[in-house]
Amino acid sequence: MTQTIVPVILCGGAGTRLWPLSRQGHPKQFLAFGMQDSLFTQALNRLQYFAQTSKVRMESAPFVIVAHEEHRFLALEQLRAFGAHNTNLILEPEARNTAPALSLAAALAQDQHSDPVLVICPSDQYIPQNEEFVSALDKAIAAITHDPMRKTAVLFGITPTGPETGYGYMQCKSSIHEGDPQVVLRFVEKPDLTTAQEYLRSEQYLWNSGIFVMHASTWLNGLPLLLPGDLINLPAIQSPKPSQHMAESHRHLSPRKLITSWLAVIQVPSWPRPKSWAWQSLMKPAF
Repeated sequence: MTQTIVPVILCGGAGTRLWPLSRQGHPKQFLAFGMQDSLFTQALNRLQYFAQTSKVRMESAPFVIVAHEEHRFLALEQLRAFGAHNTNLILEPEARNTAPALSLAAALAQDQHSDPVLVICPSDQYIPQNEEFVSALDKAIAAITHDPMRKTAVLFGITPTGPETGYGYMQCKSSIHEGDPQVVLRFVEKPDLTTAQEYLRSEQYLWNSGIFVMHASTWLNGLPLLLPGDLINLPAIQSPKPSQHMAESHRHLSPRKLITSWLAVIQVPSWPRPKSWAWQSLMKPAF
């Protein structure tokens, strides 16, 4: 069966912890940090490589990019340089974390395709091993397409290398074994040092990479868990042309209700990274 795959890149972050390299008007995802390409362009390259080399029978759809309105020209300039001419660029009127951005992307993808698979990636990560990345995505897509109820989302977990206090963590049901899917029990945002050290010793916690795979309907059907009761039927989700109502729906999605508050209600398999991955979320200076 051929799957329609929609690559989604979320690049609304301000990257303020990397100041002065990263600033509100020119955040880290649009910087190259001495490399040939910016982190955003690397994300585009990674997902294009996946579309070209994946073993999944797929119809590759245009990118969906979610960025802040203030970064419109940065995003457009780098998209043109990359050659991504057929791209959906959603501009948020204000940054409100992952849940609102993903809701807009999922509504647009659902409008353009018949319940596509979303491959959602942050724009500020460094993952040079494209082959391992593609292999992990292939496993994730296989997992969600074998769920006829479409209630499964796969979130990539990263094996911690130290008690990092700047990352989100997820607790797995059993001890971590490299490459094995795990059931996620709960999510913890940026613990203090003592707690992070306890997580490391337990061997049950992974870093939350922010890379996940699901059908568009899986996210959209879970939206009532993120919204107040009187806002369940948002016009942006119900309308055949969601873009007409995006700004209105965006205001109602709470910035404090992170994506994990919905994912935690379902069983979310997670693959720890292979040891060969050199994954890094560039969130602070290395000096």
